[in-house]
Amino acid sequence: MNEGLAKSGFLPTVNLNASAQRIDGEADSNAGDSTGVMSLSETDTDLLSAGVSLNWTLFDGLGMFSDRDRYRHLAELGETRARAAIERRVTEIHRAYFHLVQSELLMKVMDENRVLSADRLEREGLRRELGALSRAQFLSAQTAYNSDLAAYLEQEIALDDARRELRLMLGLDPGSALAVVPEIPLPELSEDRQTLLAAARRGNSDLAAAGLEEALAGSVLGGAKAAHWPSLDFGLGWQW
Repeated sequence: MNEGLAKSGFLPTVNLNASAQRIDGEADSNAGDSTGVMSLSETDTDLLSAGVSLNWTLFDGLGMFSDRDRYRHLAELGETRARAAIERRVTEIHRAYFHLVQSELLMKVMDENRVLSADRLEREGLRRELGALSRAQFLSAQTAYNSDLAAYLEQEIALDDARRELRLMLGLDPGSALAVVPEIPLPELSEDRQTLLAAARRGNSDLAAAGLEEALAGSVLGGAKAAHWPSLDFGLGWQW
């Protein structure tokens, strides 16, 4: 890995410079003539220059090593944060998927309760007409039906919201069909709990990002300490 070697000061710097200048003027061509008449002639002068210089910092209090580590940590931190963002997105999709599964199961329960309450209300209405049921008992059955119907309608709205949320996360068309499987078979795990926990910690992008941030802070501190040390530079130049 060579992230930031040039920026860190490990490599020498080479500077090239060149210039060209043209001077236009007039000069006295016969100032010593016996006639005493002076004449002027035009003179042009071209000035060209070129140069190259090399500068190399040989020692700066180990600041270049701190800068190299800082650039490397920044590169790794960017990759780790990108991976963490992808993992969080996948987790959100899983959560939305199972929320939709739960909403569909609840919808079935609410529908069954609504049907049972409707049957009970119908029976209680017939008994009320036959005089075998009091008004209070009939109103109780009607209240239970209204409550189950309201819960059914609320769950229907929640189901639509869960479906729309999953479509949005998957980038699907709002009107596209979407079906979920209530149960997903998982393979048997061959490792024990402690091994799986250790693997989860090693693969946790958020923990890795936190570790890189700590290392990055250490490299920044090292660069600050390097400013208290003397530096040794090497320079070489040529001019024409």
